[in-house]
Order: sequence, then structure tokens, then C-alpha cells
Amino acid sequence: KKEYIGEYDAFNQIIRDTALAEGIEIIDLAKEIPSTKDFIYDSAHLNEEGSLLVADILTKFFNERIMTMVAD
Repeated sequence: KKEYIGEYDAFNQIIRDTALAEGIEIIDLAKEIPSTKDFIYDSAHLNEEGSLLVADILTKFFNERIMTMVAD
């Protein structure tokens, strides 16, 4: 399990570093979703509450972008 966690964290860091280098916005769900049984079914999958939280995060993210576009 420790090996998996290390690889998971390294993979996510590669995504963050690449997005930064390319000037791409990301939605970092690994940082946004608490790694607890309240939101995660197992080591890789969200449960219903986790899915609802992701939906809220995505909705907020895209609403903010749309409002910025409309304001410009």
C-alpha cells in the first residue's frame, strides 16, 4: 500500500508540474478531496459523497470561468 501511495503522489505531482510548465489550469482533486472513508470508497474510487463533492468543485470552477468570460 505504501508503494501505491508513493506512486499516486508522484503521478499527481507530475501532472501539477506539467500544468504549471505549460500554463494550464488544473482542478487538483487529489488536494480537494479528503482521503477519508467519508469521500473515498477505496484507494482509487469515490463514494457517493465524494462524487457529490467533485460535482460541486467542478461546478464552482466552471461557473467562475464562465462569469469571467461574460464579464469581459
